[in-house]
Amino acid sequence: MSYHGYTVDAAFLDAAGKICWRDTGNGEYVIGRKGTAKYFIKRNHAYRRPLRGEKCDALKKRNAEGAKFIEDKQKKLLARMRKMTLESGIAREVDHFWDDESNKFVTVSVFVGGAVEYSSFTNAERLEVARQLAEALATLHEAKVAHCDIKLKNIVFVRDSSGKPRAVLIDFDNAYPEEALPQDDSIPFSEGYEAPEVVAHLDDSVTDPEAERITPSIDVFSLGVVFSELLLGARPSFEGVKADTLGEALKACGKAVVPHADTIVCPATRLTAGDLIGAMIAPRRSMRPTARRVAEALAGKTTLTAPIFEVVMKLSPADGRRAVLDEAKVAAECEAFVFSDGVYRVRKKGAEECKMTLEDLAAAGYAEWNKIILGAPRPGDELEFLSEDELRARDIISIEPGEKGYYVRRLVTAGIVSAAGLVRDGLAVRKEDKLSLGVLFPADARTLKVNAPELARQGYKEIKQGADGKYRLIRADGSEVIRNINGLRLSFLVVRKDA
Repeated sequence: MSYHGYTVDAAFLDAAGKICWRDTGNGEYVIGRKGTAKYFIKRNHAYRRPLRGEKCDALKKRNAEGAKFIEDKQKKLLARMRKMTLESGIAREVDHFWDDESNKFVTVSVFVGGAVEYSSFTNAERLEVARQLAEALATLHEAKVAHCDIKLKNIVFVRDSSGKPRAVLIDFDNAYPEEALPQDDSIPFSEGYEAPEVVAHLDDSVTDPEAERITPSIDVFSLGVVFSELLLGARPSFEGVKADTLGEALKACGKAVVPHADTIVCPATRLTAGDLIGAMIAPRRSMRPTARRVAEALAGKTTLTAPIFEVVMKLSPADGRRAVLDEAKVAAECEAFVFSDGVYRVRKKGAEECKMTLEDLAAAGYAEWNKIILGAPRPGDELEFLSEDELRARDIISIEPGEKGYYVRRLVTAGIVSAAGLVRDGLAVRKEDKLSLGVLFPADARTLKVNAPELARQGYKEIKQGADGKYRLIRADGSEVIRNINGLRLSFLVVRKDA
């Protein structure tokens, strides 16, 4: 049976030789041949030309506009995809025409035979076909074509003559030239694979279309969902929001959970599924990598990092001993700030995410090395803190008034201490003691205190810290005597605190 120059396969003919079209959901198809090549021939249900004698002018005009639209669109796509082949992972369209009998638009694509289930592939083979799919999508996008309906059903998996696995993109009925992507509710999609911006346009919630303009990045999002199914056995999930699909959930809350996120998808760079897929399904298109970069990541030529969606403003415990984060500056300039795997993942507003060390943060002004934060002593405590150098030497980075009469001191973790505790630990002295007696070195002040009566009896008015851990004893006439701590103890000028 011949159909517009194509010989329909016998499997699609009934006993009388009439064509038996098979349903595809949005159309119907048969397989045909021309010469030695096989083709997939599909009649689309969405478009038809105006019928002769059609009386409704509005319907006639709508059908005429729809017919011209599909003709022009597919003509442009055919020209842009002319050099693409099955070897590049694309079953391109090669012809289109109107079926006069049914008044339906027909597209003819290269047929992909020998389909197999991807479940028969090894893990290594699945990673290889994932790379092939990213390459195919990159080829499309670089030709200024968006597929707009990436899903598992539109991918055919085969094995070539040598037994190697291959993946091929099919079904370009819903494809668009990049510059002509629709920005309204005519956007094609398949439920479960649609990006958040597609959801936004479909529910009429976008007040500024340019804010989330539809771009080819919707294909990257859909391919990310496909990768999750292909490589991990399940689609990404979402928590904490009521939604029916991933795109809807991400539009609402911007967070998704990639299953088995620690799975390595590129052994060369140790790229994980969480980072690869997390980047591809980022809620905002500006966060997603291009298809080419995804292909390069799967080939080990680059790496990807899943975007993060909130400012955390927290240094690692170890870094918190050495630096103080400028939280106001981070909040003002950054959309994301998270410590992970030994580095800080930072995304400045309007920029791509980057990895930074503590040194990088300090250079950018987000952290200050060894900054000491000292609050004013609480009225009535009459304290004077040690110098910043002395506090820094003891790994103290802040002493600030806390609640219920206590002070907060920060080392690796926060702790609270009373005013008496600060004096006991040698972090502060009471002003009255300093004025009359002086200050012991912190190590000595932990267990000892100045014996003021004995100091006066021996004719001294003050003890001062000297060099090399020794003390200067100041007489009333201004002369000095140098002694170490043992000399002070033997002279009873210092005694135990519990004495």
